[in-house]
Amino acid sequence: MVEKGIKNVIRGIVFIIYFPFHLIYQMLHWIYHYLFYHPLRWLWKSCLQPFFHWLYRLFHPIISWIWKYVKYILSLVWSIIQNFLFKTMISLITYLIIIPIQWIVKYIIIIPITWIWTKVLKSLCLWIWREIILVVIHWSVQVIQWVFQGLSWLWEYLIARPIQWIWRYVIYLPIRWIWRKIDPPLRWVINHLIRRPIRWIRREIMKPTYQWVRSIFVEESHQKGQKHGN
Repeated sequence: MVEKGIKNVIRGIVFIIYFPFHLIYQMLHWIYHYLFYHPLRWLWKSCLQPFFHWLYRLFHPIISWIWKYVKYILSLVWSIIQNFLFKTMISLITYLIIIPIQWIVKYIIIIPITWIWTKVLKSLCLWIWREIILVVIHWSVQVIQWVFQGLSWLWEYLIARPIQWIWRYVIYLPIRWIWRKIDPPLRWVINHLIRRPIRWIRREIMKPTYQWVRSIFVEESHQKGQKHGN
């Protein structure tokens, strides 16, 4: 019951505060709609809009003709202004930016760098080239020549000459000595045990056999020819 009574009291206080504002809002809303919006809307649609439309139709050709020349004059004036502004901007850019940059580049960058190069860096570079780089190149060439000489010596005395000695005294000379020792017996064997028997077989066996077989076939072919002739 107490909570319900508190709620009712709060609702009453809210209603007392809210109702005057709501009443003012509704009054203003009614005044706006029925004293301003609807009358002005009727005035615009029924009077002003037809009147302005009639004026537009009446003065539109004149206004168009006037606007054409006004537009031409405005475009001409605008082109003149553009040309003036462009020339002015170019002049401002030239005198405020380009010329100072050229001066800075010439007198602060190019001339000091040229002086430093001609008076300091050029002589320094020539000295470094003559006294350091050429000396280093010269001694590098000498070291490379010494290295190649050492490698050629190592190749000659540690590889080439030992290989030549091994080839001559371990392979070539022993093989030549062995060949000289076995060459006469080998030739005798080839001549007396292979070549002569082959010649004897070809002369005493193969050749007579071949002639005998050939004579048989020749006689048979001759006899067949005589039979066909009779």
